[in-house]
Amino acid sequence: MRSVLAWAMAVLVTFARPPSLRADGATPPAVDPIETSVGRLSRALASAIGDAAPNALVSSSPLTTDVVAPRASALSSLLAVTVASRLGRGAHPRRDPVALPMAMDEARRAGVLVALDIALFKGKVRVTADVYRLPKTVWGAAREPAPVPIAHAFAEAPFDGEIRAYLEPIPLTAARIDRASGVEADVLAIACGELEGGLAIVTLGRRRVTSLRVRGGVVVPLAAHAWSELSPIAPAPLREPLGFATITHSESGQASIDLGSTDRAQSVRLDGSLALRTALKGIALPLGNGTACTATSGSILADAFVPCAPGEAPPRLRIERGFDAMASNVVVSSRGEASLVSTTRTPDGVLTLRDDREHTARIEGVGAQVAVADLDQDGEPEILHALDVGSPIEDAVVVRSWKRAAPDVPTETLRLPAPAGVSAIAVCPPDGAGRAPFVVATADEIWVVR
Repeated sequence: MRSVLAWAMAVLVTFARPPSLRADGATPPAVDPIETSVGRLSRALASAIGDAAPNALVSSSPLTTDVVAPRASALSSLLAVTVASRLGRGAHPRRDPVALPMAMDEARRAGVLVALDIALFKGKVRVTADVYRLPKTVWGAAREPAPVPIAHAFAEAPFDGEIRAYLEPIPLTAARIDRASGVEADVLAIACGELEGGLAIVTLGRRRVTSLRVRGGVVVPLAAHAWSELSPIAPAPLREPLGFATITHSESGQASIDLGSTDRAQSVRLDGSLALRTALKGIALPLGNGTACTATSGSILADAFVPCAPGEAPPRLRIERGFDAMASNVVVSSRGEASLVSTTRTPDGVLTLRDDREHTARIEGVGAQVAVADLDQDGEPEILHALDVGSPIEDAVVVRSWKRAAPDVPTETLRLPAPAGVSAIAVCPPDGAGRAPFVVATADEIWVVR
């Protein structure tokens, strides 16, 4: 099949407006493309607290959760340790969670308490940090029996392989498909993810870009723009067009949607309402939690990557051969080790898998619709792909688990026949405590698979 789709995170759209460049032409800085959720949480909290907590005791109250967490206390301890390490300046952790009054009593010698309140809710870790300055004497405590916080911080991050190691495991072998009609027939790529107010889907077609939601078996458009409003036609478009959609978030949570198509002269970066932020250099491809740009080389994509916009970090991936499909994502192990996992397909239907720890594997008979993500958050990636078949009626979405330490071909865990043909695949961020859902565009439907 002809189109390509990559992992994306998105922003829910409730209105549309004409595309326009930002006055300063700037792009919000993205989060670190290779970072664990624990690392992101501790960094954000420490940055917000700043210098308000020298020599502080960092303590967590028992966490609250909407999922079974057999190692909840150990997860609380991990977060207290990492926050204390990020704070520095003599900060030290209490390794067992306790209620706030007991933590305050223990922190009086240090004089400063950073109290963490941790909640696991709908597939995310949410951490609130309050900084208390505590009197060290009995008389001081009597004068101020209920201290108030002098600083406050909040951060959240999705479950990843490290977080899931403290929770109950998720099975992969069953699926529920919610189907919706009304999709455009020429979808080249699709992105799914969290936007303002919830999850949304962005489709990249040959003629327009659309954001939508699936409701009651029907596609509900939210915003749309014709490609002619975003980018001119490419001087030499490919006969079989390739499309890529990637949605990222800045530190402040602001969404950016990077879209690249071989039909168009330039890739574009949009905001969550599909307004044009800036044009990009080359064809924007997914790279971890961000993007990198490349060019076409004949009927395939080149193997050299460059930053898509000024000020962005140089891409850390190089491909040995030209390719016509690509997907990549960051996968976090149960030990908290983050690695970039990428997949590239050559026109003969061979998909090559690699990570930045020199693990490789190959899958044959793969179509040009590919996505990669850790669906069950077990620290190992799942590869999602269509089939390289002559007729759409033979097509299917295949999910394979790649145990990277093993040299074998990734193990098939799920196969969903798609007789209308698969146009695009993308993985959504978890919208609950279960595995990450993924979306599929066929010739006449959009599927949301949970």
